[in-house]
Order: sequence, then structure tokens, then C-alpha cells
Amino acid sequence: MGNSQLDGGGCQARGSGLVCGAPDYQCQQRRTGPTRRDPLLLSAAQWEALPAGALVYDIVYRPRLTRLRRDAEQHGCRSEGGLGMLAHQAALAFRRWTGAEVSAGVLIEAAQAELGRSA
Repeated sequence: MGNSQLDGGGCQARGSGLVCGAPDYQCQQRRTGPTRRDPLLLSAAQWEALPAGALVYDIVYRPRLTRLRRDAEQHGCRSEGGLGMLAHQAALAFRRWTGAEVSAGVLIEAAQAELGRSA
């Protein structure tokens, strides 16, 4: 991963990825998901710099409640996982390839059932 800058927020290496941000957002980039050995995903100062009720989005959808999402909720932030993004992307791809519409909601329900079954 190169040295990227997001809106002047700057980036720093942390564990197996980069953490970038400014007071109003944080972006974590990784080639793979975090491991148990990784240090804290955001420093205490970065958590404190986020506005109250900030949204922390983790693209990972399994496990549903990742370490980043748990940390976010412990710091008073809202959090969302990646299953919704995956389902909406799948619905768009399905329409592009087949010309038929499929509801992202149906795909989310199917994915939740499958993930629950194989978990």
C-alpha cells in the first residue's frame, strides 16, 4: 500500500495496514482483515477526535461484529458492517449481467441465512 492521503488527513502504518483520517472521518485500509495480533485499529487520540455519534463503517461482513465495530460502539460511535454494500453491489451486478432486477434486501436475507448456517 502506498502512501495515500485522504483530504489532507495523512496516513500512518498500523499493523498490517494504513490508518488515515481527519477529525471528521477515519479510513482504515488493509490488504487482508485484521488479525488478533494487530495493535489497536485506532489510537485513543483518533477515537477522541471523532465527533459524537460518528459512523464507523467496516467493510468486513463476517464476523458481523468485528473488533473495529466493537471498539467504535465502546467509544460512542455508530457502526455498520459490509454486508449491505456487498448486497447492493451484487444486485447491480446481477442486473447488469442478466437484465433482471433483484432486491438488495432479498440478497441480504439470503446472505444472513447462509452466514448463520455456516458460522
